Amino acid sequence: MKLQHVLLTILFTVIPQAILFSAGENVQVLYNQALAQSYGNECDKAVETAQDIISENSSNADYYEILYNCFGKAKIDIEGYLFALAQRDVNNALPYYALGKYYVTEKNYDEAIRVLKKAYELDRKYLNIPYYIAYAYLKAEKVTEGYAYFAQLDDKIWSKAIGVTLLKVMHENNIESIKELEQLFKEHADSWQLADKIRHFYFQLNENEQAIVWSYAALKIAQENHDDRNIADSLSAVAAHSINTGDIIVAREYSARAADKWEETGDKMQAAEWYKNTAMCVLDDGRINEALGLYKKALDISRENNFDMKLCLINNSIGFTYIAQLGEYEKAMPYFQDAMEYCEIMKKKYLTLSGMSSVYLNTGKLKESKVALDEARELLGDKTSTFEESTLLSHECSYYAAIEDWRTAEEKCNKLLDLPVKSLLTQMINNYINAKLYYRIGKYERTIEYVTKSKDMADLIEQFPYQWRTRLLLADSFQKTGKIDDAISLYRQAMQFIEKGRQEAGTAQFRMLFSQNVNDVYDHYLKALLKKYQMTDSKDDRSATSLLEEAFAVAEKAKGRTLLDMLFKEKELYAIEDTPEMKKVISKITTLQSRIRSIAGAAAESSKLAGLKEELHRAYDEYQLLKEIAEGTPNGVNAFAANISLSDIQKSIPEHAALLEFKMMQDEGSCFIINKDKVAWVNIPDIKDLERAIDAMTMQIASPSRASKGPLHVASFDLFRLLMRPVLEKACAAKLLIIVPDGMLNNIPFEAITVRPPISHEIPGYLVQRHAIVYAPSAYIYHALVQRSKTAISSEKDGVGKNLLAVADPAYEGTFLEQVRSTYELNQPLGRLQFSRKEVESIGKMAAFSTEQMIGEKATEADLKEALHKKYAYLHFAVHGIVNVREPGLSGLILTPGSKNEDGVFQLFEIEKLSIASQLVFLSACNSATGRIYSGEGMIGLSTAFIRAGAQRVIGTMWTIDDYSTSELVYEFYKSIANANADYAEALRNAQLSIMKQPRYSHPYYWASFRLIGIN
Repeated sequence: MKLQHVLLTILFTVIPQAILFSAGENVQVLYNQALAQSYGNECDKAVETAQDIISENSSNADYYEILYNCFGKAKIDIEGYLFALAQRDVNNALPYYALGKYYVTEKNYDEAIRVLKKAYELDRKYLNIPYYIAYAYLKAEKVTEGYAYFAQLDDKIWSKAIGVTLLKVMHENNIESIKELEQLFKEHADSWQLADKIRHFYFQLNENEQAIVWSYAALKIAQENHDDRNIADSLSAVAAHSINTGDIIVAREYSARAADKWEETGDKMQAAEWYKNTAMCVLDDGRINEALGLYKKALDISRENNFDMKLCLINNSIGFTYIAQLGEYEKAMPYFQDAMEYCEIMKKKYLTLSGMSSVYLNTGKLKESKVALDEARELLGDKTSTFEESTLLSHECSYYAAIEDWRTAEEKCNKLLDLPVKSLLTQMINNYINAKLYYRIGKYERTIEYVTKSKDMADLIEQFPYQWRTRLLLADSFQKTGKIDDAISLYRQAMQFIEKGRQEAGTAQFRMLFSQNVNDVYDHYLKALLKKYQMTDSKDDRSATSLLEEAFAVAEKAKGRTLLDMLFKEKELYAIEDTPEMKKVISKITTLQSRIRSIAGAAAESSKLAGLKEELHRAYDEYQLLKEIAEGTPNGVNAFAANISLSDIQKSIPEHAALLEFKMMQDEGSCFIINKDKVAWVNIPDIKDLERAIDAMTMQIASPSRASKGPLHVASFDLFRLLMRPVLEKACAAKLLIIVPDGMLNNIPFEAITVRPPISHEIPGYLVQRHAIVYAPSAYIYHALVQRSKTAISSEKDGVGKNLLAVADPAYEGTFLEQVRSTYELNQPLGRLQFSRKEVESIGKMAAFSTEQMIGEKATEADLKEALHKKYAYLHFAVHGIVNVREPGLSGLILTPGSKNEDGVFQLFEIEKLSIASQLVFLSACNSATGRIYSGEGMIGLSTAFIRAGAQRVIGTMWTIDDYSTSELVYEFYKSIANANADYAEALRNAQLSIMKQPRYSHPYYWASFRLIGIN
């Protein structure tokens, strides 16, 4: 006996176990920890943990499996340790079983056979013991002896099924020998181990259909025996084999069931694995936010249990989801950074580096992208698998194309195509990458060749993202080669895939990001239609009219779809579920905001503050994810939008009005002019000049302290010349303009565009002096709001009449405002709004309104939320507004901080849950009509939140406003409504005209900031 063996034997037999190990340890927790360590190659730690487990509970084979995973990797004497265990507990088969497996690993097959036989003599219930005996005989080339050994056993099922037949299956490795196992199963139909082993052998022969059949058989037996671990194992098997056969629906269902069952058994490692696998299945179905939710659930389990391997893989999966599916590179980077921490000891670090290189590449950091790629290449070396090489080459191809090193890019792409790849998915992606390269270098015939192959593969395996992407690239290539009809047909197909995906996406946030990612399809399709329209000989021809109508529909489908969907959902369908997870994340957001506010402005805490803000953004991401999953998309939500026609929109447009629908693209723009009985279109060619004019105007207009209005008038007239003159010529002398801005036009106060050249002695003529103006996110939304107003409860029936709630002059204590200013990184100082009280009191004196006021100490967030349970025709807020461009949901209105449960900021994500049904919400607050501009959605901010909450229209502001002049403008607005009963656009116009007549307020800064959004 080896000396180490003797010492270990003495150790276990002489020293009481209670001294060696804490009997209070949770065995399952230790098991999860040890398993994670073993998978993460931390074998020394894994063995130490396994020792603790086995000392406390030595009757489960899974615990010995941990040691087996670490054979040859841990520094301790595994052989001696297992020998000592066997000496301590002479009737326990498991140490001998594990020792036998160790000898198999060491290729000491004779010793393995001897020790495994000993284990089987001690306990015949473990199916895997005779399996390894058979395996050892086979590897020792003693097949005949193996048959003889199993034939002499007296237990029928094990001698026949596991001995002779199993050895035959392993030796001959064919279906005929597996059939013998199937016959034996008929005699022993209650053996889960036998059913599972048959499943396993079919899988080894790549017979996945049969493997699924036996997975179901094993599952049935496990359920009858109420064996949770075997149930979980069989559910996992069904899911895994269904993935291999491409049956994603079944795979998704059984992956989810497996994950839940593994969690129920307490096996957190397997639970995390199968939540991850479920996410992959859900992702394949296009349900991206649901997939992210599952990934993050797996991430939370892994983080709680220190599963380093899982933390590496899942962070990578989330990062690549943000990149590949959503194009959200900035959101991907934190997950890759987290993955780096956990992938240090794993080869998967190359995958993380590849992902990081893609983020750098798409955010303009070319140097950093190259460094990450070089590190990944060095890490893999020359000996890489096909998958690893494919991943790295695809990123290298993208990098060299980005720096326009076409020769190297083509070389990398050709290597990519030469790889011996069996997976159709990988072949599809590789062909697409090559096609993109050839398109960029102008070889369109080669592009068509490769992208056609990629498209056909995408259709065959139903890869939705590539079904529209390949059609877009193919259509663009046909455009370049002059085949415009073929291009239009393919653009139409691509958009049909996108519309289907949008309806099946399941969440509003996904649809918003989805619009950003696919906007090129709408833009390219629109340009092709308008090009064909311009080529049509007669504009009166029906085909020309049809092209124009189709072009308008395409422009509309790229605008405001998320808000439109929400307008026609019943409130209860998208109310956030009151779940523990939602309460937890909202509490986390509130706590983080409080902590940020408490240290905001302290220079010594700057690094801590940055970390907290990043944590807040991630908490808000989590909130948004939970909200969107809770909302879902009931069938038919998009039916309203799908059925809106151009004639429907024309019916919603008032007499003497024109709807101006702008669509800005990369190198040109368009405007559709729609009247009651006419549709026209103008091209906007000078995009660069237009951008310069917009920049000049926005820079000048937001400051009343400019010495001269001259530069402002020059820029403003340039906007008229480049943008509005050709449009107004076709607007049929409309008195009301319904403006649907797009892209950079969202930042323009159209009211302040001058319609006359800037002559020094002449007062400029502003657009608002000729037209009343109302804004809408899209023509469809304008029409939807008109329809909603017709079905809304009438003021008389509701009993609100001109009932008005006004909130003003919140009372701010101590450093509250300074903390808020620093927290939101606001440039302007925040102070007490002394004239806002006067503003509200002047409204209250108007007999036409029944006004309730919340002023000063009474203007708390808690009291406001309570008051909003009552219906009001008008809501008026004369308070500070804050805008968070990065996360619009954290924008809000600053109120009196007066409740332990409320932080004093009424945020967008709280507003959009309201049900207010108000005729008007007037946001007399800075920047309340601004927000984040999403491609394909428009401006998302406080104004759209109140419209979503039920308001028919909102008046907000485009910049920081003057307290005193605003109070006068507000008074004039409400006076116009109360006395003249004017419509809302005309009332706002009258108020603006009244203010501009006062010399000290003639600068557009004082009056042009106010914007009416919604319907007139």
